[in-house]
Amino acid sequence: MRICIKKGFEFIKEKPISVLCLDLKKFAYFLGIPNKFFANYFENRFINPVPKWLFIILAPLTVLPYIILLPLAIFGIVFYQKWDRKAYLLILLIFYYTLMHSLILAEVRYHLQIMPFLIIFASYGACSINRVRSEIRLGNSKTRRKIIIFLLLTVVLVASWYYSTYFWLSKIMTLIGNFIGD
Repeated sequence: MRICIKKGFEFIKEKPISVLCLDLKKFAYFLGIPNKFFANYFENRFINPVPKWLFIILAPLTVLPYIILLPLAIFGIVFYQKWDRKAYLLILLIFYYTLMHSLILAEVRYHLQIMPFLIIFASYGACSINRVRSEIRLGNSKTRRKIIIFLLLTVVLVASWYYSTYFWLSKIMTLIGNFIGD
């Protein structure tokens, strides 16, 4: 065990850029779009085969809640107004869990444990959209800065989604092209 730890720290010292790139990949996989349905379809792991038309309908439905939830959670976190110990504890828990999986081991399904906490912030984000829109109309500079932060975090999220699902995206696009061509 000690030799493994020693070799791990030697690798980190010798190749810090490689370790950082690996951690960024793990972060992208941790926040990636759930792709189990895609994998099961393309690797024929269903008991009965799923028709192409049904897959094309069901595939977006399997990921749509997640695609809506995470940006709303980011919006809710950025625009949260009443920061107290409870809110900081939730953010700390989300941050810690994400960081640990980005450093150690990440897989798409591992983010499910923090979903209830993200749903709390997504609910707040959905409820505060009108308030933020009115603050933008009034020209609040603090709100404009928060919008920029929200947009930057959303770009990072979308980039991680693209990185973690580009393999499945090419297969899905080919399937849709073949289905339309048939």
